[in-house]
Amino acid sequence: MAENKTNESLAFATFDTTEHAEQTIEALHDAGFASDQIRYSKQFTRENLLGSIKDLLVFPDERQDESEDDILTMVQNMGISEEEFQYYDTAFSDRKLVIVVRPDGQNQLVESIFRDNYGAGYKSE
Repeated sequence: MAENKTNESLAFATFDTTEHAEQTIEALHDAGFASDQIRYSKQFTRENLLGSIKDLLVFPDERQDESEDDILTMVQNMGISEEEFQYYDTAFSDRKLVIVVRPDGQNQLVESIFRDNYGAGYKSE
């Protein structure tokens, strides 16, 4: 399994409208986030969320043979609970708008951009 070299986390949000999601992506770019740090469900080419975010965790010069279990372990090692990931995976499967960002130390900025653009997140019970 490849190591997550950023030792960071991922930020997830769901959106009710394409307009809000696309405004969020524009705001992330304006704030200096590169395209390789952002994944948007309308752009995902994989059939599931784990496959779609794999390249946020595995770098191009690394082996690319990680299983979905390996990727899920990386996500959980970033502090994202199985329940939280399941929430976003279900939203993805239901074809809802999901944005995933690798914030590289700017978690508060990403969360602020999500909030300002009507992004919703997982709420634990």
